[in-house]
Amino acid sequence: MFFSAKSVVMACAASMALLAGTLGAQDSKPASMPASGPASMPASAPSFAQAAGEPFTLLHTNDIHDVLKNGEKGGMAFVSTYIHQIKAEKKSVLAVNAGDSVEKGDEFSVVAKGLPAYQALQMTGTDVTVVGNHDFTYGLDQLIKNVQVSGVTMLAANVRDAKTKQRIFPATKEFDLNGVRVGVIGGTIAMPQRGFAKLVDITPPPEFGKEVDQLAREMEPRVDLTILVYHIGLKPGQVAVELAPTVDVLVCGHANEITQQPIVAKTGALIVEAGRGGELVGQMDIKVDKANKKIAGFDYKMVKMDPKTITPDPAIVKQTAAWEKQYLPNGPSSRPAGSYSRRPGAGTWNRPASRPSASRPTSHSVRASQPASAMVE
Repeated sequence: MFFSAKSVVMACAASMALLAGTLGAQDSKPASMPASGPASMPASAPSFAQAAGEPFTLLHTNDIHDVLKNGEKGGMAFVSTYIHQIKAEKKSVLAVNAGDSVEKGDEFSVVAKGLPAYQALQMTGTDVTVVGNHDFTYGLDQLIKNVQVSGVTMLAANVRDAKTKQRIFPATKEFDLNGVRVGVIGGTIAMPQRGFAKLVDITPPPEFGKEVDQLAREMEPRVDLTILVYHIGLKPGQVAVELAPTVDVLVCGHANEITQQPIVAKTGALIVEAGRGGELVGQMDIKVDKANKKIAGFDYKMVKMDPKTITPDPAIVKQTAAWEKQYLPNGPSSRPAGSYSRRPGAGTWNRPASRPSASRPTSHSVRASQPASAMVE
């Protein structure tokens, strides 16, 4: 695990107390984390430049929610430009998405029952995504169809058919990224949208943590790093990952929290989440100690998808215009009644005016005093 983390990471609060703290929150009303987070960063940790090992970059997003068109604060087209840019610059890059690709955003995707969201996600160069609770919105059959048609790789180790008890999506996927072998495990929160809970069984965090541990141990001989991508908030996600000590990184979603620097679990796992709506991409540059299968050092930053500095991907811009004509031939008034209960402006997130502003660090360096997370405005 991470730079002998068992010797440097502080103890955390009791697991069930942490679980209770976030499971009650709704993903439409994200809750702020305390400045210290569930656990504190070590006072000093090797940086990417200081550490020896093979370089590897992890890019992560979550809760894009149909924000496909370029807007004032980002969206899928900006995420695509950034992912492709980093993949062109670095030799070993993995881009993951922690679920909730549909609902709340661009109307044409809602009318199309979410298919454009997954097609656009595939266009971004995202390598793997997981099931979010909103991904069940149009029904299980539609979700499976969207995944098949779009070609996205969707994982969900803890989602099973309620009758057969068989997994509906793959549990894991392994990548060889120019010599850096990475295993990914996927999971989701135990609350599918609307009535679809009758169709699926979803294992909750404590039990799922044990399942993750088993899956991670099975992969360990074949991989250098193990990443859990879990559509759940930071606190309950930490509960699960601390039951799986061979997991190196946990990428969260659902609660729309922002980790300006990773939270460190008592097992040493680095825990991150990147807000919502395609406004941010988290980037972790890692040096991998392949001999000992651990993170030797890392740098981390949260990158704003700022239209002033990032050009939207022309392919997605062109495709979204085509989708609008296809699914909304007569403009917004052609949408089916009741199909779009939340109607933000094009390419923007529908935010309450009272939502608190984010606090952003002046540096991406690792500091114990740096806030663990903040909320998007």
